[in-house]
Amino acid sequence: MVIAAAREPEAHDRIEGALERVGLSQRADERVKGYSLGMRQRLGVARSLLADPELLILDEPTNGLDPAGIHEFRDMIRGFVAEGRTVLLSSHLLDEVEKICDQVAIVDRGRVVMQGSIAELAAGAEQTILVATSDDERALAILAEHRAVKAVGRAGEGIHLTLHCDVEADLAADDVSRRLVLAGLVLRRLEPARASLEQRFLEITSRLEVAA
Repeated sequence: MVIAAAREPEAHDRIEGALERVGLSQRADERVKGYSLGMRQRLGVARSLLADPELLILDEPTNGLDPAGIHEFRDMIRGFVAEGRTVLLSSHLLDEVEKICDQVAIVDRGRVVMQGSIAELAAGAEQTILVATSDDERALAILAEHRAVKAVGRAGEGIHLTLHCDVEADLAADDVSRRLVLAGLVLRRLEPARASLEQRFLEITSRLEVAA
């Protein structure tokens, strides 16, 4: 109520709706000092909503939330966007950024070094393929000699192939499949592995450090 009192009169009428949006309606009469970290995060978002903003800037908003709370937060952000609001989210939790955001900017040493949609950032990643066969030891030897393969190694119960940057992944996958079958191996898995936002962040910032 103190925050609302410092704003325009209409802000007071938004208190109940703001608390409901962030799931704090049932705790509205409690003292903030008794709130958990996650609840305080929610309260910060509710406070921002009192101004009925077109732009919301949130810094590490899922910090302190349990998995259920994080899932609810994602839905809340999508709800804000559906209303026509813009949400700018700053976070080191790149898995959450990937699940929540439409557009991403990677900041390194105070500079925006890459930006675009999740799909655009992933498109610049090293192309990889996951393979599993009836005899992975033989498959490793065969694939290590493949001209399209930059690196090959174990990945759980299969093989992880990293392709050269100038190779078309679909064509490489077709040829890998053909060679393994001709060698008498049974294919149990053959699929592209999409690069995560975290992987792209590490690739981009590592490349910058090497260049420096």
